[in-house]
Amino acid sequence: MSTLLVALLLVGFVTIITIFLVRLEKKGKHQFQQLLLHQFSLAGSAHNLSFSAQEFLHKTIIGIDGAQRQLLILRWTDLQSFTTQLIDLSAIRRCTLKKYLTAYPIDPHKKGPEAYATEQVVLLFEPSAGSPVALPFYHRFENQEWELPELESKARHWETMLTKLLGTVQRTG
Repeated sequence: MSTLLVALLLVGFVTIITIFLVRLEKKGKHQFQQLLLHQFSLAGSAHNLSFSAQEFLHKTIIGIDGAQRQLLILRWTDLQSFTTQLIDLSAIRRCTLKKYLTAYPIDPHKKGPEAYATEQVVLLFEPSAGSPVALPFYHRFENQEWELPELESKARHWETMLTKLLGTVQRTG
């Protein structure tokens, strides 16, 4: 009987600790998102932007001001350090979704067919003049593999929205 009681107490203790740690992690994530959103709001105000759409990505938040045709990107770089990038969409010729794949052998001991893993999913902004700007939605070292379908879907949504705003029709392959 005492062994059963000890086992039940141990299971209860582990359950309580697990619930506590999960809540603590969620609270930390919520606080981080609030900090990102606050910095994003400050950056938007500094550029006199009014956002019609926003998106939280891993350590990044993006927002679009459709009226002014501006895209603001705020990235968290390290402890309390942020970088902002403002893209003038009137200077962008094309916005395309790019998916970068890595090939690896199915059987490392034999030559033969290869499998592919998604390395990155990015939106690539190609300006009329200058070098392209890449906005990563998925990176295999920063995101979990199970996040790929959702993040790729978000990237396609933003590609469609921005392409309509640019006023160009394009096909991606």
